[in-house]
Amino acid sequence: MRCSEPGHRAMVAIHTTIAEDSMPKPVIRMFRATIKRGAERDFQSFFLEEALPMVKRQDGLVSVQVGLPLESSPSQFSMVTTWKDLASVKKFAGANWEQAVIDPREAPFIEESFVTHYYAASI
Repeated sequence: MRCSEPGHRAMVAIHTTIAEDSMPKPVIRMFRATIKRGAERDFQSFFLEEALPMVKRQDGLVSVQVGLPLESSPSQFSMVTTWKDLASVKKFAGANWEQAVIDPREAPFIEESFVTHYYAASI
């Protein structure tokens, strides 16, 4: 179905400066990691077997999607989560919620990581 066809709805992410205290809105959290060369297989096992189940158990989680690497970018992994609201993100990630949540067991595999947050908007 094309986006322009009737009845098509898409969830898009927008970065906004809406105050936290205004109406609670779903929050999209995008995590991306570059994995050290040669550690991709071990990281993928940890990511799918340990990290993903841990995230799925969190209160306030609405959805989660895992991105596994393409052949053209074999060291790039991602996890996109949608949360009920910013309070749910903060409960999951803690005081440093704007940083990646890295388990000490996965830290040796990660070369660098990024986290970005967006309010979700239905269009």
